[in-house]
Parts: sequence; C-alpha cells; structure tokens
Amino acid sequence: MVKNPTLNSIISCILVSTLTAVISSFFVKVLKIFYYIYNENWTFLFWIPLIIGPIIYFAETRVEQVRPLSHQPLWRVIVIFITSALSHLGGMSVGREGAAEIGKRLGQSVTSLHHGSSIGLAAAFSTLFVNPFIGFFLIYEYQFNYRINLYDSKQKLLLIELFISGIIGYLVGTFFDIPHWVPQESNPGPFLISPSLILGFGGLILAGILIFWIERPVEKLLSPIPRLIKFFIAAMISMIVTLSLSTARYNSLGIVLLDDALRGQANWLDWTAKSILSLVALLGTWPGGFFLPLIIMGATFGSAISQSLNLGQDQAYLLVSIGCFLWIIPRFKCPITCSILCFHMFGIEIGFISVGIYIITHLLNKYILSFRKI
Repeated sequence: MVKNPTLNSIISCILVSTLTAVISSFFVKVLKIFYYIYNENWTFLFWIPLIIGPIIYFAETRVEQVRPLSHQPLWRVIVIFITSALSHLGGMSVGREGAAEIGKRLGQSVTSLHHGSSIGLAAAFSTLFVNPFIGFFLIYEYQFNYRINLYDSKQKLLLIELFISGIIGYLVGTFFDIPHWVPQESNPGPFLISPSLILGFGGLILAGILIFWIERPVEKLLSPIPRLIKFFIAAMISMIVTLSLSTARYNSLGIVLLDDALRGQANWLDWTAKSILSLVALLGTWPGGFFLPLIIMGATFGSAISQSLNLGQDQAYLLVSIGCFLWIIPRFKCPITCSILCFHMFGIEIGFISVGIYIITHLLNKYILSFRKI
C-alpha cells in the first residue's frame, strides 16, 4: 500500500467492492439453479427443510464459536453462502439478500476500513439490482439515517467510497448479466386518477404498515424459543402449505408471481400464500433475506386489490408497479432508494408518481410509530 491514507482507503474500497460484486454475482447464479431444482422436483424435496434446518443451525452455531472473533467474518461468508443456498433448495420463501450479508462480512475481514461493512453492503445491493445508485442511497438512508456530515473529511470520503462501490457493483452485475428483480415492461399509461385507484393506494399503504406492526411484536414474542425449534416449526408450516396448494410457485424466490402481478393475474390466494410462507421463513430465522419477499408481497397485494376494485389495466399496472417497493419502506425506511428502484424498473412517469406515494408512506409510518415504541 502507498503512504497516502486517502488513496489507501480508496484502493481498499475498490478491492472490497470488486470481491463482493463478483461473489454476489456467483451467489445469484447458484440460487437461481437451486430455485429451479426445487421447482422442478418439489414433490420429492418438500420435506428437505426438516434436514436442512439442523444443518444450518449447527453450521452457524459452529461459526459463532470461532475464536478469536476477528476470524469469524471469512468463515461467515462461506456459511452464509451455503446456508442461503440450502434455504432455497428446501423451498423456503426467502430472498437473495444473503449477498448483502456476504458483502458486510467481506468488508469487515479483508480491509481495515472503519466502514468496510457499509462498502460491502453497497456493492452487494448495487450488484443485485444492477443499478449504481441503489447501494449508495440504501446505506445513506437505512444505515446512516441521513446523518452524514459533509464537513467531516472522513465522512465525505465515505460517501465517495459508497458511490465507487455502487459503480463497481453495477458494472460487475452487468458483466455477469444479473437479471433485474422486476421484469422490464413498457408503461401502458397514461394513468387516470380515480377514487378507486386512490382507495387502492390507501389499502396498499396501510397494509404495508400493518405487516410491519405485526412482524416486530411477533418476532419479539418468539425470541425466547430456541432457534432450532423455530426452524422445525417454519419447515413444517412450509411443507403443509406447499402440499395443501399442490404447487411450488410460492416457494423459494417465487419470481413467477411478479410476472403474474404485473399482468394483473395475481389474486388474493397468491398474496396470502406468499405472505404466509415469507413471514414463516422470516420468523423462523431462515437465512436468505426479506427484501425480495416484500417486493413480491407488495406486488401481489396490488394486483389482488386492483381486481377487487375493478381497476382498468393501466391503473392496475400503476398500482402493482408502485406496490413492488412500497412495502420495503416501513421496514427499511428508505423512500429515496425505493423511488430510484421504481424509476429504474418502470420508467420516468411511474417513478415520479412513486416519489410522492413513498414519501407519504414513510411519513405516515413514522407518525404512527411515534405513538408506539417498537
């Protein structure tokens, strides 16, 4: 390394970001393979979570026992990769945000940067969404809560490094042809505002906040239960739901539901089944992340409520498009990030509409939570 501390920091940032982006890209490819394996063979694999659960539990417990603690991160990278893949092989309804945890651990282990974990997280999210700004704004909103001091040279350098990590994540994700989380479709607008559409948005906003309200207290209520028991309970519920519905469309990534929702074909059964399996996996502490499940839950809810309100195709598409990222806001408090995602996935018109709705959702959630300690 050269003697210039600033240059050293930037070089470390480039190293962490590149390594994270490459591993995240490979991670996504592996999960996609496991997703298809489960969907094509679910009648033989639906019981697998009962075996995978203890494997994940003992693997993560073993890593936590590694001493000294400074040796944990690299081991955790390997364990996170394997356990997230196993969750999808077992059909558990989780996302691909294990890549973000991998980025966080890599940032802690291969660099001396104080905010190495933030750099790794930014690179991972920009890779997953193939967008150079997503990682930057997600860290700025969710992790730092808009509180970076631009007059502080160290924090100013951190912003520059977050931006660099986002660019690298985007370039690597593009190189490895990482698919977009939401399918690209042309906007069918213009969009006509009607009382039914406003009612639909109101239901979408309140339902997203309600899910967050329910999730946190239940999570606290279940915290005394041993994790291995929660693994088994979640696995049993997932098996029962899958067998009852005789389909694997709600398991694992469940990407097909996004296509159905954007075409206005996802109904209340789709939303209910995906929500149950996703919340069960979350509360059961299965590794994999909750970002993508929230996207699918919001999209299917938007599609289902648009059918109930008899909205036209254009209005339904608008409701579903904005619903894709709306439910992320109450949990992660990132309206700017979600607006950028909407611009990126659905174009300028829907993007501009999303800005106002996402800010309203964020402020309403903040106002409601001010009356209650969560």
